[in-house]
Amino acid sequence: MKIRTFPAMALWALITCPLAAQTEVEAPAAPPAESTAPAQEIQAKQTELARLGEEISTIEKQAQQNETVQQTMEQFRDTVAQAIVQEAPELEPQIKRQSELVDELTAEGAEETELAKREQKLAEYKELRQKIEPIERQVQNAEAVQQARDTYYGTLIAAMRKINPRADELIEQHKQLTNELKQLQQRS
Repeated sequence: MKIRTFPAMALWALITCPLAAQTEVEAPAAPPAESTAPAQEIQAKQTELARLGEEISTIEKQAQQNETVQQTMEQFRDTVAQAIVQEAPELEPQIKRQSELVDELTAEGAEETELAKREQKLAEYKELRQKIEPIERQVQNAEAVQQARDTYYGTLIAAMRKINPRADELIEQHKQLTNELKQLQQRS
């Protein structure tokens, strides 16, 4: 059984590994007049974080076109789907329907589908996600899911390194900058 989703959806950040999108950073509140320097520093770090995120995302999207990466992603999704069905067998029809909806919404020519029908399918997809998501989060700690995720991430990172040898450095910079930004936001 396969779970098919939109890679850009935040819910699938763990599965499709938008590495740059795994970090949430608060937008700064309007700073008091005397704290302009920290606000400017926060703004500069947010801008750099966005730039790094874009660069990593571009590399990642290219890596996801690799056949081996796609295969390990499918294996990971299958493992998650199996774990969900083991945990909550009553969700199996919803998982199948979700996959059908993704196929319909992402099929060639789907953009030309009548807007009302497309919105109806998107609404149905979101409703199914709400039912599946809690169990999906629960199974993320299952050993088989963790192993499949680690395999996928390893394959993805290796493909990213082939595309850009600085991929590890960019990811590390992104993590470091995220931590710095969080600290700055906590102080301000």
